[in-house]
Amino acid sequence: AEAEASISHPRERAEILLWKVHRAVDKGELDHAYELTRELSTKFIGEHHPLEAMGMVAEAYAAQDRLENARQLIDQMLKQYPFQDESLAAAISLGERYREGEQYQQAIALFQQLLKNHIDSIEVWVQLANTYQEMEDADKAIEACDTAIAMFPGHWEVVQLLSMKGELLQQQGALEGAIQAFHAAGEFRGA
Repeated sequence: AEAEASISHPRERAEILLWKVHRAVDKGELDHAYELTRELSTKFIGEHHPLEAMGMVAEAYAAQDRLENARQLIDQMLKQYPFQDESLAAAISLGERYREGEQYQQAIALFQQLLKNHIDSIEVWVQLANTYQEMEDADKAIEACDTAIAMFPGHWEVVQLLSMKGELLQQQGALEGAIQAFHAAGEFRGA
């Protein structure tokens, strides 16, 4: 404590707090880690340290199936750091957790929230389409696939979207559309 009192540079104080967050997460003291993260995020806004801490604690909460706690941190990350890759990655990871736990509405709400600031992220569109597919809402899954395919015609993940669309159309009995989607996926792979 005496050594901490002598540290006056904000970056050094932030690094010490981040180290404490790491230590609390390692010990499984997530509520303490959360409080340290709150301190970091209020005292050091704009720094990278709070973002790293929030992501770490959100991931630890999610690993313990404390998804609502994780969601609170993810929401804070998206509010304070809406365009940072770390915020997007943490939110996508939480959406995947929701989907794995068959909490589809939470996953969809999160992915739709992400699209407000990250409409240009094919990964969010893929996750949204996957969620609709797992919910057996083929029409919305196809719509998400079509939107992403139109927005990102040369992206490598288009193959996955075309294949998904083909499977969904095949399940609906729309064989001609399924064949077209599978053919387009094959052409894309060969390009």
